[in-house]
Amino acid sequence: MEASHLSQANHDGPSICCARFEKPLLALGIGAFLLLVYLQWPLTWDDSGILLAFSRNLAKYGDLVPAQYSDRVEGYSSFLWMILNYCFFTLGCSAEQVLRIAKATTTSLAVVNILLFVAILRSELRDARHRLLAAALFAASMPTIVSAVDGMETALYCTLVMLAYVSYRKRQEHRAGYWAFLIASTLVILVRHEGPLFLLPFLIFEAYHLRWRIFARPHCYVWAAVFLAYHTWHYAYFGRLLTNPIVAKLNPIYRHPSDPVSLLWLYQKPLAELGFRYIGLIVPAFAGYMLSRRSPAAGAKSRGPSLAACFAMIMLLVYLLVADTAGAAHRLAYPALPLALLVVFRFLDRRSGGTRPRLYFASLLLCLILFAAETLGPYAWRLGMVGVELRHVEKAGKSVAKLQQLLDLDRLTYAGPDMGGVLLFHGDNKRVLDLALLCDPYLAKHGYSAVGDYLLKRERPHIIETHGVWAHHTGLFDNDQFYASYTPVVMKGGEYTEYALFLRNDQLDKLKATQKLKFIPLQYPEKLKYHATCYRYGGFYELAP
Repeated sequence: MEASHLSQANHDGPSICCARFEKPLLALGIGAFLLLVYLQWPLTWDDSGILLAFSRNLAKYGDLVPAQYSDRVEGYSSFLWMILNYCFFTLGCSAEQVLRIAKATTTSLAVVNILLFVAILRSELRDARHRLLAAALFAASMPTIVSAVDGMETALYCTLVMLAYVSYRKRQEHRAGYWAFLIASTLVILVRHEGPLFLLPFLIFEAYHLRWRIFARPHCYVWAAVFLAYHTWHYAYFGRLLTNPIVAKLNPIYRHPSDPVSLLWLYQKPLAELGFRYIGLIVPAFAGYMLSRRSPAAGAKSRGPSLAACFAMIMLLVYLLVADTAGAAHRLAYPALPLALLVVFRFLDRRSGGTRPRLYFASLLLCLILFAAETLGPYAWRLGMVGVELRHVEKAGKSVAKLQQLLDLDRLTYAGPDMGGVLLFHGDNKRVLDLALLCDPYLAKHGYSAVGDYLLKRERPHIIETHGVWAHHTGLFDNDQFYASYTPVVMKGGEYTEYALFLRNDQLDKLKATQKLKFIPLQYPEKLKYHATCYRYGGFYELAP
């Protein structure tokens, strides 16, 4: 079974020294973590805006739609997190207030996760050096920092998994421990569709140690009942079993080629990322152990897989499942990260009794320095955000709202990618078509090959926005009908002139009759830096404020 409480003292000087200052160092580390979160506070992932928009519209319109006149679709990433934020909207909070509440909540949960991990380490590792280093690696991990600032479900996901782990180990000591385990583990099913994967470690562990008696465990029946009830409702409400983002990511550009050579290349990337961040950086510790040991130390023999080891295997499985898609593997596997780190440090802890302390401790510090250097790199803070920030996308929504006002349209149809900022702050009186596929059930099913007919013949949106990678994959700039039907317009002096808004020509004529428009030749391409193909227009119209 799992390791019992271990002595927190060790017999070498550095470990005793670390144990003496362990609490002050942990407090200092949490303070440093909160400072980093404060510095990166504005970096909010646009997908957070998408999820909060569903919460807002459920409270305001009584339906799960991304915008007021959009189709019903599950375009959010977490049912439980969406419902929790829906509660704040029902209390009368504005979108800006709920966003701040969501980010403050995720920051608080991130701190809770660190404290939970520290509590686990104190009960399972005897060497204070290992406890401090493991806690530092987890707190300095990019997914931990991003989960604190992005206002999404990732921090809650990790909290529920760790609470389930801690309470499972306490389940035999008192009844409250079992009830805490049952509640936390059941809620994991409702966080994300792959949530049941993080219940497998408990089943694997119990299957090994309890054999057939696992089927007599009450929580198994509760999990099955909640899983079936949720997916029955899901199918009845949305008409499909899988979430719309999962369906969308079965298409290119999300889904990559499946030939063996391509798959080999694609799988090495997330595995290399996993190894470099969370395993490869432990190599100095292993090297220090091998170079400094005096004699083999007898580690405790384990009988069967530990519960933490089962979670480490699930973390690897999740990485493999999303390797050939554009999914955020670090975010999906994040709940198992602290327990995967625990497995590594438990191995070190059991075999470090015969080492030369100074050399071994120096190798651990090198491990932390390398990890921190990678974490604090220039790209680190945008991990999982792909440069798409809510504050930027929201500015595009302001331009769209301004055009709707000038055109005097009670109902505007707008198509574009990166929807969060538009949906959350400017989703009223609009039908929004998501060119990133995630919030559009038709495009999620048919993929980018259907964009041309869907937009230009069926929907004919008043405004089309496209930029970056989406400009190529929509195929619109290879479509003659698009050039014949739409013209680029930018707001003069606007906050968001980086991307052009393509206005349908009949609406452009309507605008010309009431507003002052100026045609700008394309000797100033910086206004349309993502639209080299716009040279075909010869220029674009600039709208005076």
